[in-house]
Amino acid sequence: MIAFYLFVFICSQFIIGPGLSYTIKNITENTGVLPINLGQAGLQKSTFTIVHHYNLQPIFEELDDLNLQHNRIQKLTINTTDLQNYDKIVQHMRYIILDKLKTINFTFSQPRTKRSLMPQLGSLIKIFTGNLDEEDGKRYDQILKDIETNGERLQKQVELQYSFNTEATKRFELVIKNIEHNEDVLEKKISQLTEIVYQGFDFMLTEPAYNQIIVLYNNLYSIIQEVENSLTFCQAKTFHPSILRFGELQAELEKLKSTHQGTIPIEVNNLSDLQKIIEVSCKVLNNKIHYFLSFPINHETKYDLYFLLPIPTFSNLGLTTILPKNKYLLKSTNVIIPLNNICEVGSTIQCFIKDVDHSKADSCEIQVLQAEPPTSCQHTPLEIAGNHIDFIPEINQYLIVFPSLDTLKLDLDNGEETQKLQGIYLLDGVTKIIYHGQNINYQYSSDGKPFILNNIHVNISEDKLSDFKIKLENVRLDNIKINQLIPHQKTVKSLELSSETWKIVNCINLIIVILLVVSLILKSYLLKYFRIFWTRMSKNDTPPTTFNVSNSSLGGLYPNLSLPGDAKV
Repeated sequence: MIAFYLFVFICSQFIIGPGLSYTIKNITENTGVLPINLGQAGLQKSTFTIVHHYNLQPIFEELDDLNLQHNRIQKLTINTTDLQNYDKIVQHMRYIILDKLKTINFTFSQPRTKRSLMPQLGSLIKIFTGNLDEEDGKRYDQILKDIETNGERLQKQVELQYSFNTEATKRFELVIKNIEHNEDVLEKKISQLTEIVYQGFDFMLTEPAYNQIIVLYNNLYSIIQEVENSLTFCQAKTFHPSILRFGELQAELEKLKSTHQGTIPIEVNNLSDLQKIIEVSCKVLNNKIHYFLSFPINHETKYDLYFLLPIPTFSNLGLTTILPKNKYLLKSTNVIIPLNNICEVGSTIQCFIKDVDHSKADSCEIQVLQAEPPTSCQHTPLEIAGNHIDFIPEINQYLIVFPSLDTLKLDLDNGEETQKLQGIYLLDGVTKIIYHGQNINYQYSSDGKPFILNNIHVNISEDKLSDFKIKLENVRLDNIKINQLIPHQKTVKSLELSSETWKIVNCINLIIVILLVVSLILKSYLLKYFRIFWTRMSKNDTPPTTFNVSNSSLGGLYPNLSLPGDAKV
């Protein structure tokens, strides 16, 4: 048996160009599906989350204090025209900060007390937690509860698989403290200015105070702008440095890679890969924005990611192909795992739990990936209007389907070369071909490798043939309703017997219809007869009318009566 498969692999037909610059491989008799190895992939086993938060309450308090300081200096200089431009700048800064707060869904006013400054954050909570999976939402709630109660317990962090990034939280708090310190300095200056103004206005002291107010407003605006950016990217579930500084994230990942060797599928210095793999969520609770940066921890097993591409094959029933149930599958030494979607492809290939189809791999797909003849596969007839050329980007090769003999020109470095072909071929090593005067030029750099079991005689029984057809150019479309690769269990032995069976069924149906019509007609006549019969019976059962007639009163005359039946008076 092993010798047979070795023979199948070795006996591939090649046409090798001069200097080995290109190859044309004859795959006219193939299995009907092309397994393409897209490379080694990791499969998610669990999730690890980095958590940090930004406390919004100090921002509103500092903004309120700054507004109070501005109101104080504004009253002191209300009659001074030299400071009007400064005041306009401050008013503009206050307006854009208020507008920015409204933009990020905060309701903000200028009340007299700090308590009423707290924005209503319910809408934010709904926006940024409404799209979480139920399982993720429960896990995040447990993490927040642990942070509020005993967040320093390492055992609980290991159990929930999270870490709290204190650096980001401290950095945010430090910025607010710097603003708070500068506001304290400003308050002292304005207090000094108040005493001086009572004695006489001093422009030299007032101008620096206005400049400092403008700087502080600008600092607050920058913080609020960064908060808005972080919430925007959080809603898009995309990592951005406004959520966590890149250096802070690198430090966290380096620590984790040292404790989870070989199972963290992240290149720390590759921001593009980080954005593909890290899932970002956030939640507002008690005036704090909590950020959750989750990424996969993989199984130690390494898998190969395969893409099953339907390709034409000539069989005893004509041109057919196989439409797999799952186009993407993971394969290891002992396991084949079907996938619902393609995995995330970057410098590495990462497959997530959500991509796994938890149903068992189909027997057809197992046979294809194990290089066995696909005896359990269902074949679909292909319609082809004429000779056809397609490009397979996963392997950087042309697929040539020529049912009839045709000529193809290859544009090579040393000139053009003509090939006369008939059948199905894979053309490798050529980026430009000329077919019927039309230039076809594709250039890709995919790393996929085709795995072909060809030179086999494909003999398909009719019960393995699909009842519908598909056009050759549509075999790659995602919206095609593909078959489930289950052979039809037909009760008839041939199409002729099937036709006779349908004739018998039609005759039986006709007889049943006739009997139903006759029954309805008979029923209507019987109902009509019984209706007349009961009407007459009811009249016969009616008692005759009697009169106590006095000869004296009626003069001996009887009234004219209508008697029943044929009775006469």
